[in-house]
Amino acid sequence: MTCAIDVALAQFESTDPFIQRALQAMVPLLEGTEASERLANSQLYVVDYRDAPPDILKGRFYTDNCAALLEEQAILVNEAYLLETEAAMRSFGLAGKLYAIPYLRSDEDLFGLVDRIQPDPRRYVNRLRLLDHLPGREEADSEAVDSLAILLMFLIGHELGHLNQNQDQRAFGAFIDPEAPLETHVGSSLVKLARHVRELNRLGCTLPVFREVIDESSEIGLNVKNWCEKLSDSQLNYQHWYLDESNADDHAAVLLQQVLDRMVATNPFRADHLLACIVNALFATALYYWQRDLMIFLCKLGCNKLTNVMDLALIMARQHENYIHAADLFGEVHRFTLLRAILTMDALLHARGAYSEPIDKPVRRIEPVNELPELDRNIARECLLREQLLCIHVDTAVKIAYSCLASGWMLESGKAREQIHYMVFESIQQSVGRLKELM
Repeated sequence: MTCAIDVALAQFESTDPFIQRALQAMVPLLEGTEASERLANSQLYVVDYRDAPPDILKGRFYTDNCAALLEEQAILVNEAYLLETEAAMRSFGLAGKLYAIPYLRSDEDLFGLVDRIQPDPRRYVNRLRLLDHLPGREEADSEAVDSLAILLMFLIGHELGHLNQNQDQRAFGAFIDPEAPLETHVGSSLVKLARHVRELNRLGCTLPVFREVIDESSEIGLNVKNWCEKLSDSQLNYQHWYLDESNADDHAAVLLQQVLDRMVATNPFRADHLLACIVNALFATALYYWQRDLMIFLCKLGCNKLTNVMDLALIMARQHENYIHAADLFGEVHRFTLLRAILTMDALLHARGAYSEPIDKPVRRIEPVNELPELDRNIARECLLREQLLCIHVDTAVKIAYSCLASGWMLESGKAREQIHYMVFESIQQSVGRLKELM
């Protein structure tokens, strides 16, 4: 019996040869895992939507990135999203070592990379793939396949988490839509951000200047509390959705850990190679998509030529309403891009013995944990550098989130006395400089 989803999507399934190789490489890694059993009873579609008709593009069988469909027991992956993600991963991976990555020299370099990839990811990634065949890059192709395969495993693991929780039409990510209007409602903005800020505060991502934002006895905290009580139904929904997405992320991390634990028992070198692949992939995609969202957000606010975070600081200072709009950088249901990468990387590195304690909680392990050989020092250093750089660079997101949550109070107090809220944000080169001082 042919399902409706098969009829709708069969002719649009991806035929990209590199993506097919990554999918084939993923299959043996999944063998024997809990996910392989669930995936055997589900359908996976990697879809090229370029020629799809409007009824598909506007319907249930479309996703911007990845999605789980409960009734069909299906997982959808947008080929264009994979190509853009692969382009980001390859771009960051060309240099090898973190401090050699050219896009970390300045915000202008990072924005420039986004500007080159985003208009035509397919064309850009095809150019990057050709570099695999240059002299001296004999291992580049197999490493790129491994990297995309294990990232696909993370994406699919997330969606399988939704299916396990009986959740329908849940997407992996919620990035800024260039065509959608910005958030303008104060209460809606604060309720969305409250959940993000509470988690940031719980994880120690805060600054002394922001204490009043989360203190309900303060003027700012009371303003937030009042809005959350007025919109209590929305608040409960956001909290519920956020928990669903966090659980799906945990499910993906458990899958990765099971694969690594099974591999380390027979081939420790291969296991550590795959650990490095997923850390590198999460680092590159998190930084790229955060920068892309930041660029789209600033363009919506009228800043068309982006060079550095000074642009962001000046635009945000123009009017308090811009902090209300900035809720769109964090989304309604997901942990925001940088934080979810940090937590996954940290959990996997803690499980491998790189840290004595995780930032949040240990990843659940399915396989028996035996004594592990020492992690290769070069791999350990590069993985730790990437996680720590994200932990440092999250500074800008933290400042925006807390300022967003204070925006309701700023608007109210500004009626009596005009105020300017100027926040200094940190550039990528400043974050790299701080990392060098620490490590």
